[in-house]
Amino acid sequence: MRLQPQPTVRGASSGACGFKIALCGWILATHHSGVHVSCVNSRDLPPLSATALTLVAVKLAAHVAANIWTPYEFHRDAFLYMAMGSHLRILHMDFPPLMALLSESVRGVAGDSLFAYRMVPAVAGTGVLLLAILLARELGGGRWAQLLTALAVLVNPLFLRTANLFQPIALDQLWWLLGCYALVRLINTDEHRWWLLLGIAGGVGLFTKFSILFFGLAVLIGLLLTEHRRAFLGSWPWVAIGIALALGSPSVVGQFALKLPVLEQMSV
Repeated sequence: MRLQPQPTVRGASSGACGFKIALCGWILATHHSGVHVSCVNSRDLPPLSATALTLVAVKLAAHVAANIWTPYEFHRDAFLYMAMGSHLRILHMDFPPLMALLSESVRGVAGDSLFAYRMVPAVAGTGVLLLAILLARELGGGRWAQLLTALAVLVNPLFLRTANLFQPIALDQLWWLLGCYALVRLINTDEHRWWLLLGIAGGVGLFTKFSILFFGLAVLIGLLLTEHRRAFLGSWPWVAIGIALALGSPSVVGQFALKLPVLEQMSV
């Protein structure tokens, strides 16, 4: 394997992070103020846009083509996850272990195949596009709104580039949007099962990247500042928190075992 320089996306995660925090706040604020962003009954939702869904397949096909004919080889960050996967210590790592586990899984199935490694973020990025369409629909968007959403995600360099690198950013985006979708479904339907998906998104997100903590904090503050704080009198929010902590516990244990290296990393 040769290391070939490639453009980096260091600012991508923080920019997407701010956008998604703002989205969570808007969702909760509009519902609290009486602005109905969607019909509560799922049967009243606008129909899915077939054209928008077609763009999901187009995005995946584009990444497949790019991964087949790319002139670039592994990005330098990928070697870190490959090395940590080869020397896996799941409860003693200075970053969340999902990427290391995925690296070993890919290596076990396809060896050191560049195509196979890059299909991981490609599938995650495709999931981001699909969730964006579903979220637009859940917020009351019709076919044109769904299509506009799909186009915005499809051609955005932020989502194109991150979905082509074996890094946690594309997966982080996926879990954030999954959490946002669960939150909107919870607000629109008041069905308790969406607390479970919200907890799963938070837990797998914590197993992937620590930035999911900003999402969790945004959701917590938004709930506490609106009428939805009454939900904490029941058991479902606590079940969701328990699921998130259980799924993300290897990341937390590793931090305390190594004396919180994430604080040093954030200060650099």
